[in-house]
Amino acid sequence: MKKILLLILGAACLVAITACSGREAYVPESTPDYTAPVQTQTPAETPESSAEPADIVEIHSAKMWNEFAESYNDEREKYADYVTIQITGELDFENIDFIPLADGFSGKITAVEPVLGEEERKLWINERKKWPLDYKGNFMNISRIKDIDGKKAASLFGSVGELELENVSFACVYLSDIKCMFVENADSLKLYNVRVQNCALPVGRSIAAINVGDISVEQFVAESCVLTGYEYMGGITCFVSGDAKFKDVFLCRCSLTLSPDNGGSGLWSSGIGLLAKSVNGAASFENIDIYGCNSTGLYTDALVNSVGAISICRDVSLDVCTFMNYRPMGSGYSSGLISSCGETKLMDLPAFEEKISITNSNIGGEYTEADFEKRGYLVENCIFVSSKEEPPQ
Repeated sequence: MKKILLLILGAACLVAITACSGREAYVPESTPDYTAPVQTQTPAETPESSAEPADIVEIHSAKMWNEFAESYNDEREKYADYVTIQITGELDFENIDFIPLADGFSGKITAVEPVLGEEERKLWINERKKWPLDYKGNFMNISRIKDIDGKKAASLFGSVGELELENVSFACVYLSDIKCMFVENADSLKLYNVRVQNCALPVGRSIAAINVGDISVEQFVAESCVLTGYEYMGGITCFVSGDAKFKDVFLCRCSLTLSPDNGGSGLWSSGIGLLAKSVNGAASFENIDIYGCNSTGLYTDALVNSVGAISICRDVSLDVCTFMNYRPMGSGYSSGLISSCGETKLMDLPAFEEKISITNSNIGGEYTEADFEKRGYLVENCIFVSSKEEPPQ
């Protein structure tokens, strides 16, 4: 009797479950054979032992950056050879010590939101309008860094193999004893849609790098930045052993002052190139705006001091700038676009530049307005002045 009741109850429960689920009850086609031997499985490896090295890291705060930097510097084996760092929030380092990446990093640092929106880029690039300085965009990705431990790294990201910075901005960075902001040395460096604003390097020689193999700089803005170095200087980079590309670059109200090295030998190499000090390979310059910048050195060039070859040089504008030169040897040092191409002074080569304008500026050295006009430059409302006799002490 009990067995019959149990069977009835079981059938009732099965009907109730089927009604609630809206599905037909499952009836096994055959009864399992419980006498068969149990098949054992080898347990899977733990996540710790099987995890692949991380190749993507997401960071949304200054604290998270420091945690990542400490982990990367101390436990490099946890990370892939090429790491993409995605910045998803503001990294504000006010009252927080920035931890730099130790030498050896290769990867990409990018923000989810671009520095400049599509409409603003069209205004600036396509219509040749000045940078919309009042545009309130995503300008504060990485901000308020004050000094770093130079024993850990000589720049924010150390010396790298390959580095890409894309859609990121740096604001209010002050590095009192560091010669460059991004990397000291790099095999390859790419800057795309990057803005640097209100940054100062009192002993700086460059914003981006000292030595690079190849460099590509596109949609780059440096605004209200100050470099006060010695011996040599390149506004964006100093020495490029390979090729260089500069396109859609805007330097606004930047100041570069170069004093010769007290050791003496540095005096003769105290040149400033606002984009680069020298490029051994081929360089291209396209759509370069330099506005309200001041530069003083043994000789100053708007683009580069010396370059192996030039593939493109067009759409370059200098407006409201002052380029002054020291004259310790009496003559021979002048400001311009480029001092030399190969073994020859640019001014001695046949003109190949296109759409070059120098307006409302003070230019030091021996070249005159007529010298630039012979090369097809548009020159308006400029003063060409003799060089300073003595460098600042």
